[in-house]
Amino acid sequence: MSTPLFRVSPSVVPADKESTVVITSADGCFRFIDELTYDVTVTPRDEQDVPMGERTLLGYERYRTVQHLHPVDGKLHVTYFFGGEQEWTIHVSTAEYEPYQNPMYKAYGERYWRSRIHYPRAGVDLEVFSLGRELYGTLPLRGDLHMHTDVSDGIHTPALVAARCREVGYDFAAVTDHHVYNADAEAREQLSFVKGLQLLVGEEVHDGYVGEIHMVNIGSRYSVNDRYFNNAGEIATRVEALRGTVAVPDGVDETFWLHRVVVYEEIKNSGGLAIFPHPCWRLGTRHHVGAKAALAILKHRLCDAFEVVGGCSAEGNHLQVAMYHQMRAEGVNLPVVGSSDTHAVLGSDPYFAQLSTVVFCAPDRDVVAAVCAGNSVAVENVLGESVRVHGEFRKVRYTHFLLRNYFPLHDALCATAGSMLCEYVLGDTALQPCIEQYEQKVADLQREFFGL
Repeated sequence: MSTPLFRVSPSVVPADKESTVVITSADGCFRFIDELTYDVTVTPRDEQDVPMGERTLLGYERYRTVQHLHPVDGKLHVTYFFGGEQEWTIHVSTAEYEPYQNPMYKAYGERYWRSRIHYPRAGVDLEVFSLGRELYGTLPLRGDLHMHTDVSDGIHTPALVAARCREVGYDFAAVTDHHVYNADAEAREQLSFVKGLQLLVGEEVHDGYVGEIHMVNIGSRYSVNDRYFNNAGEIATRVEALRGTVAVPDGVDETFWLHRVVVYEEIKNSGGLAIFPHPCWRLGTRHHVGAKAALAILKHRLCDAFEVVGGCSAEGNHLQVAMYHQMRAEGVNLPVVGSSDTHAVLGSDPYFAQLSTVVFCAPDRDVVAAVCAGNSVAVENVLGESVRVHGEFRKVRYTHFLLRNYFPLHDALCATAGSMLCEYVLGDTALQPCIEQYEQKVADLQREFFGL
């Protein structure tokens, strides 16, 4: 795993092309010295370029190419043809890093300093990912598409929710308050100077049918909730007009299903992204839609994306993951997201910052378009557990690389910016220049890491 003491720029390169990456070291125990020779090997971690019959230790050694390189101005330039979409290990070492280069050598003696130079001799392993044409040039953004504030039944204000999202490393967030459209409009204006954080227009739509219908609506031009509650007669007429003309899946209540059809139509008419949230939430209560109805909604595509993990118990989320895999086995391949459905962002909600979505965005950073195109994965990063990523295999593999190598650097910068942003929304507006400075550091990291 790459250590913060070394930077590889870029760390993401195009697949099936020759690229040059620049390695820098920030640590004195293994700094790059222009006069020394460094041995560099580049090894694929998946599609090996060693013939299957030669995959022994000696076989690997025979096929491995060692580059003998000299740094330039303390930076090591490594050029290689990165074949295929996969992760690569770059091993750097030198046998020429002698202890006498440190003036403390004479004072402490050769035996002491010989133990101090083991790191350069043994070398360091750094990681690079070669990305296929469809994803290369995209920027991975992480965030939450299902959150609540004190505008509905949450605890904290939209501005504080947004600030806390930046503090935990999110690049986008959507406040989706119950029955309320665009609840964070004021916060969006207040925090417009935070260029790295997108606050998306959202709402959680309920049509009033016995409280069972929940649908997250992101990026719409107008409120679907308002359409329902200000035009109840018209909606009821539309539902009745569908009765007998729309096929209802076996075992699903007809009125419930017709309302689902109208909800989805309204979200699409508004230009929104319809996300089916938490189908296994509150099992056994009136809020639970039931497995037959949930599977039918997915199968008949009465949503644009599936909240495969979000705001449920561990059992509920596991059941939703099973639904996702069953649908894929039946040929239904819906985009996935992960969301917290948080109602509190300061300590009392177990899901905030642990369930999220990573989207791979074009340069315009259109999160909704990226999700619609299937360029998203759902991430479970529950405290005390190993991270789990759900979605298409190639995107899951790439996301794990990012979670090890990119997001820790990104999130450390965001933690500082977000901490100051929390103070800003609580009244300390003098912090704006400092926040903007750290936001620029995040942008610089993105350009360096992805070669944008």
